[in-house]
Amino acid sequence: MDSKPVEGKLSFKERFSYGIANLAMVLSWTSISAFIVIFYTDVALLPAAMVGIFVLASRIIDGFFDFVMGMVIDRGKSPKGKARVWLFRMAIPFGAAMVLCFSAFPEWPLTLRLMYAIVTYNIMTTFVYSMLDMPYNALSAAMTQSQYERGVLNVFRLFMAVIGGLIVNIGVPAITAALIDAGHSAATAWRLTFVVFGVVSTGLILLSYKNTKERVSASITVKDKLSVKVGLKALLKNKYWIMIVCFAVLSYTASGLGGMTAYFAREILGDFALIGIITIVGVIPMLIGSFILSPIIKRWGKRNAALFGVICAIIGGLIIPIAGISLPVILVAAAIRGLGGAFIIGTLFALINDTIEYGEWKSGVRTEGLVSTASAFGGNVGNGLGVAIVALALSFGGYVAMDVFHTGPTGQTESALSAIKFVFIWLPIILNTAMAILLLFYKLDKEYPTILEELKTRAKAASAETAM
Repeated sequence: MDSKPVEGKLSFKERFSYGIANLAMVLSWTSISAFIVIFYTDVALLPAAMVGIFVLASRIIDGFFDFVMGMVIDRGKSPKGKARVWLFRMAIPFGAAMVLCFSAFPEWPLTLRLMYAIVTYNIMTTFVYSMLDMPYNALSAAMTQSQYERGVLNVFRLFMAVIGGLIVNIGVPAITAALIDAGHSAATAWRLTFVVFGVVSTGLILLSYKNTKERVSASITVKDKLSVKVGLKALLKNKYWIMIVCFAVLSYTASGLGGMTAYFAREILGDFALIGIITIVGVIPMLIGSFILSPIIKRWGKRNAALFGVICAIIGGLIIPIAGISLPVILVAAAIRGLGGAFIIGTLFALINDTIEYGEWKSGVRTEGLVSTASAFGGNVGNGLGVAIVALALSFGGYVAMDVFHTGPTGQTESALSAIKFVFIWLPIILNTAMAILLLFYKLDKEYPTILEELKTRAKAASAETAM
């Protein structure tokens, strides 16, 4: 353990280094959320219904794997840290898996194409991503016990997520289009794009591993490794963890619906490339939000900041049906949604980490790894639901695959266009309303200082007893 106090101020270098690992993961996460469905349907030439079914099934399996990974983290005793060490272990596999996931072979028979997609998708999302994301989520709780510092770490995480999302939503269409114009096939263009992303991601993760430290240990040391039964029993007593799991699932489901933006831009607005403009307009408020989030969290608390973000997302969604569908209206909606997203993403992981102390106070067992399954489970299952909903809605609507960069009328059926509009406009409003209701029952912000003081008292008593 590092000698710094667990409630002390972290350096800018360590905060920044923590954030850049998230930049690396967002390059993959946003690519899968925004482009995997259109990649499968229009580049790999897979039926949308098949895509929806295997993505959803994979993510449900992934959700259960998250709990296994949580136990692995909690039982780990590496001198490099039980969470941080996984950044080193998974950096290269992460980059390689990203390339495999976005490699397509449209000349192969359908069965072989489908099997390749299932295998590589699961390598990336079910295993490699989870084995990196879960330890990363647990890392901030192991770096500091300060509520404020955890909030600041998540602001850095948010800022890097915004940058990563911007790179993906602008870079993927631009780079693939340029490579196609240079004479490469669509499949080759996508593969080369993600070779670049994979190499960059590996480097960023290794840099984050090098410059971060774990400092926090349990208030009472348990000699034996934490058993699955004890860990799960403690987890189920943690009511705030259960709330945040549900909140995370809803939030990431809404995020997964972002895959419909590519279809909305091409089929409703008439140009696939508009996804870049929509993203830029949404990112600017997110960047502004990331800069003002820390003082707002300090003044309002994390719950209230998250609630503000959810309300912004609802308002941004309602503007579209009220004002009518047009590019200016979509851009205004994207800006308001983007501001809301800054507050939701910027508080989610800090909310999760605060439930670690609540769980330890409630049950006497500290379970960073299992608690961190809230974000991983919510991310994997929620995002999988969102992506599956996009694919299945397209299938039920009768969507017909075509060139990704096709412009002008595409001849899609009215049912396909209606499905695209519903998933892009109305479903996020419904999900965010449910998230707002959940937050009204979350009271941990007020209870946390008292809980932390009691944990300190327990730790002192345990130390005194050991010394006798």
